[in-house]
Amino acid sequence: MSIDVETVQQQPLQNQQNYEWATTGDPTEVALQVLAHKAKMPKKKLVREIYDFRAEFPFDSSLKRMTVVYTSRLDGVPRILTKGAPETVLSLCTHMHHLSGEDQTDEEGGTSPEIVPLNEQLSEYVLQSYANLSKGGLRVLALAYRNLDRETSEEDKIRLKERLS
Repeated sequence: MSIDVETVQQQPLQNQQNYEWATTGDPTEVALQVLAHKAKMPKKKLVREIYDFRAEFPFDSSLKRMTVVYTSRLDGVPRILTKGAPETVLSLCTHMHHLSGEDQTDEEGGTSPEIVPLNEQLSEYVLQSYANLSKGGLRVLALAYRNLDRETSEEDKIRLKERLS
């Protein structure tokens, strides 16, 4: 899901000769696009095959995040997809995907994280990890999603916009 969250918020890459990629914009955004392409999940494919665009809340420097809303064609569920500064995105979360030694192996041989409640101890661990990576000169982004009810009322849409903007 995390690559989905990131990919649907990107500008498309252009494949150049000799398998070199070219795009414009923030280097972090470009790196995330390359990751999505390497995972065979480019935006065009996700939007064409999986997601229908609903709304966008562009990056806001005071909020340190951006959000898009898509409806999945696979299950018809509207999803809020957010990326931004870890401390900001984490403050919106109630659960997280967590890798532990007991995680299950999926059909492709990868590890499937379990979804666990985000308690204070886990939140502190995530923020400390973020701080350690940042000290090493790495750019760290948090990705989050939330499923909405299929029938979102106009009042709920207004509340959603107020909370995310």
